Amino acid sequence: MLRWGIPAFRLPRKVLAQEIDLIRALGCDFRMRKRLGADFSLEDLRREYDAVFLAIGAQGSRGLDCRGEELAFPAVDFLAQVAGGHRPAIGEKVLILGGGNSAMDASRTAVRIGGKQVKVLYRRTRREMPCLMSEVEAAEAEGVQLETLIAPVSLMRSGDGGFRLTCVRMELGAPDETGRARPVPIPGSEFALEASCVIAAIGQTVEAGTLGDGGLRLSRRGIAVNPGTLTTNLAGVFAGGDAVTGADLAVRAVASGRLAAVCIDQYLGGRPVHGDPEMVTVLMSKLDEAELAEFFREIEASPRAPMPELPLESRLSSFGEVELGFPAEVAVREAGRCMKCGCWKATTCQLRQYATEYGADPLRFAGARRKFQRDMSHPEIVYEPGKCILCGACVTAAAAAGDGLGLAIVGRGFESSVAVPLRGTMIEALPTAARRAADVCPTGAFAVKDSGHGGCPIA
Repeated sequence: MLRWGIPAFRLPRKVLAQEIDLIRALGCDFRMRKRLGADFSLEDLRREYDAVFLAIGAQGSRGLDCRGEELAFPAVDFLAQVAGGHRPAIGEKVLILGGGNSAMDASRTAVRIGGKQVKVLYRRTRREMPCLMSEVEAAEAEGVQLETLIAPVSLMRSGDGGFRLTCVRMELGAPDETGRARPVPIPGSEFALEASCVIAAIGQTVEAGTLGDGGLRLSRRGIAVNPGTLTTNLAGVFAGGDAVTGADLAVRAVASGRLAAVCIDQYLGGRPVHGDPEMVTVLMSKLDEAELAEFFREIEASPRAPMPELPLESRLSSFGEVELGFPAEVAVREAGRCMKCGCWKATTCQLRQYATEYGADPLRFAGARRKFQRDMSHPEIVYEPGKCILCGACVTAAAAAGDGLGLAIVGRGFESSVAVPLRGTMIEALPTAARRAADVCPTGAFAVKDSGHGGCPIA
């Protein structure tokens, strides 16, 4: 779908080819032009392999749910044809029905292959559109018109070889099962639109074919799985991506592929298949004004840098990538705007790992917490005493290095913490062992400033 369903102006083919080449280099064997249910069956795969992952996507198209729906050009097919180097004869007046990213992709593609009057019709309001709003804005900048609260009633061919789409105006009623306001037809509001091409971008379906005949359990959306492990009702068969969820974001399909790899590894190793453990995460709750001031002390407010884009006249006549990327100096400045709210050691925190491994419940004995503080005075490291568990590793590291004042555990009871003796500075305490202290710290209380992460109020 990344290759055939997303236009090159959004996902350059060179970038996608590099990603695929990396997978090929890892040892993956690609067998193209093979169709499940025709060239092989699920039973064939199960006989030959110990585990099977079904990621067949959602490549079918939903109809317009009105008379004459078969006359509409499915958006998936339209985008695939253009991606394959063809130029479908769509004429100049193009209507696209739908409000998702596929509708936006189809409209922007239609403009690039000759559509002069390209209009998107959506049955709800702009607010309810499931697509990225940046895609709507990009489409409108390229001349696409958007009309909302409109639904199709019938589609037929007109005498001049084009199409006549009868529509009805809608108003929003009570929420439906998805929680979105239900569009309700307004009696007597029917009207007709003429078009040289009508493209249906209503949604996509999973083409399960004969999978259900082999005993695989299906769901309303596609293939039925355990969401935590992606296991199906057949031993050794896993499924994920759009084939399970229905049409969704590509990044979520990529994430399910990763989860499937973890679970298949567990299955092939003869271990219980439980998926990725949910890591223990503890937030510090709401910060008071003094803590917020401390948290924002090192952050300088600055406006977002505008993304350089291909000039409009060039966009309308090519499939070149629209977003050109930042020059290096702008990218660095833009990265500097980050508030750095992620933990310095979120992925390597030993306390978090042990808490997850042993099933600790950090909220079982809820009580007071330490005030959020952050010491940024040392040029190499940052110190957040609220994360300190008084293990003493940093004290030992400073002593072993023979650093001046070094560090010590000061205070009593709950208020105990690692600090510099005699009220010295962190630079005096750790002239040489600062990075060593950060390396041995198991929780990120001491962390290297240039580690690429940021401090956050995590207990």
